[in-house]
Amino acid sequence: MGETDDPEPYSEVLKDHQNTLRAQPQERSDDIEISMIDLRYGMGGTFLDEPVEVVKQRFPRAWVRMLTDAAPENLFWARGQGNSMSPTIDDGEIVLIDRGQSCVRLGDLVYAMAYGDIGMIKRLRPLPDGSVEIHSDNPTIKLPPARAVDGELHVIGRVVGVVKNI
Repeated sequence: MGETDDPEPYSEVLKDHQNTLRAQPQERSDDIEISMIDLRYGMGGTFLDEPVEVVKQRFPRAWVRMLTDAAPENLFWARGQGNSMSPTIDDGEIVLIDRGQSCVRLGDLVYAMAYGDIGMIKRLRPLPDGSVEIHSDNPTIKLPPARAVDGELHVIGRVVGVVKNI
């Protein structure tokens, strides 16, 4: 009476389980690697003449699939800088970019792109004459949209995910 058949107290089992989890490699077979670049895409504009460092990071495939079905080799993470795309993307937030989507066929989607030597994240609208309007989302910025013609615009990829700061 008063004795149990438990071989060890619950706290000891929990401690052993935590030690086992720490000893296991963090890599799971369903993880995918995605590059993280140290370039900050200006949501107003950033010069693209600096060398870029690339670091590979692993993410659970199921989590990435909630954002996109793109092939992992077409994806990379970058950071936005500035406030011209707020509230869609705020300063310092991390964006997931799909390089496989580099043609502006549908309007009102957000892309990472180079306009001349300036890298930026903007909302693009293709026009019937073949030009593309470049829009900011921030309603407090009173600039008219820019217009790119004749190869001035190089689309790097579509922004398919944003990690919001909380």
